[in-house]
Amino acid sequence: MSWRNATTRMGSRYGDTLGVIWLSNYDLANQDVWVYFKITPFDRDTGKYAISGKFNVDNQTGPIILSTSPVNISFYNDTIKIKFDRKVYGI
Repeated sequence: MSWRNATTRMGSRYGDTLGVIWLSNYDLANQDVWVYFKITPFDRDTGKYAISGKFNVDNQTGPIILSTSPVNISFYNDTIKIKFDRKVYGI
């Protein structure tokens, strides 16, 4: 298993409890994947790390139109070709 640093920002803080927000869209843009967290506590020294259970991150957005066939004049029942950035299911 390989590990990468997560893009995070500080969340809430209450006493000895600290919340961290993972900005997953920066790290896994347009992906639908299963991931683990490896968390290592530290202050003056480093504690023992723990690994979370596997969980799903779905940052996949809807398809984006890349281009269409330009036409000068459209007619009734004309066909317009549309190209998407990924395969579109259910159409």
